Amino acid sequence: MMKPWQRYRAQKSQGNQSRPVGKVLPNLSEIRRKNLIKNLTIVLVPLLLLLFFLLYYISPVSKVGEVDVQGMHLIPEQKVIDNSGIKASDHILQLIFSKKNINQKIKKNMPGIKKVSFNVHNLNHIVFNVQEYQRIGYLNRGNHYYSVLSNGIILTEPISKPVGNLPVLENFKEGQKLNLLIKAFNALPTSIHNDISEIHLTGSKINPYQIRLYMNDNNEVVADLRTMQTKLIRYPTYAKALKTKGVVDLEVGAFAYPFPKSGKK
Repeated sequence: MMKPWQRYRAQKSQGNQSRPVGKVLPNLSEIRRKNLIKNLTIVLVPLLLLLFFLLYYISPVSKVGEVDVQGMHLIPEQKVIDNSGIKASDHILQLIFSKKNINQKIKKNMPGIKKVSFNVHNLNHIVFNVQEYQRIGYLNRGNHYYSVLSNGIILTEPISKPVGNLPVLENFKEGQKLNLLIKAFNALPTSIHNDISEIHLTGSKINPYQIRLYMNDNNEVVADLRTMQTKLIRYPTYAKALKTKGVVDLEVGAFAYPFPKSGKK
């Protein structure tokens, strides 16, 4: 009968005999080859990526090549580029990481812009996509016309003459009264918009919110900015009540009367 230690040595000897040296060595070589490839990959890939990045960073392609602005109609495109602070020497990657700050800077400095964003095309071509606030009329000031936007901003760039069927404003400035006018005007139907030629702020100490509207049918309307939205919508009915051209007074009540013969328009 074999003792336990003799049995262990016999089993170990049999195990060694089942794995010839010829089979163990090829497996060891394959393992070493795979480990070598793995280690080389770990070292070389980062180095190649770093080399590629350095070559890109020092090449002209990494810097701003061209800047375009799309969507601008009321404000000069160059103002967007100027307010972005982007220069030809700037690196594209730096601009991409500063994208949010650049967009916020443009909106802060240009209140006439509702939305703005930029994308990079063809490696170094920057394209700004801009959405402006809608123009609702023109302010006549010093024989020049200035666009009045739907957010209450009056643009500083003068234009030679109004374009389109939008009203001309007189005596307005940025602030409460202009905002009241815009809110009321936007709530009116397009048919009423098309009837209005000019809107003059004629307020006094008695009623600082009084306005006078000059209509395309040669009538005039006296109204109050605070009630304009609800009263002016019925202008076509009041105009029909006039047998000749005259004034529709909506400031307090609602009535119409013809122009006096001496002051007939």
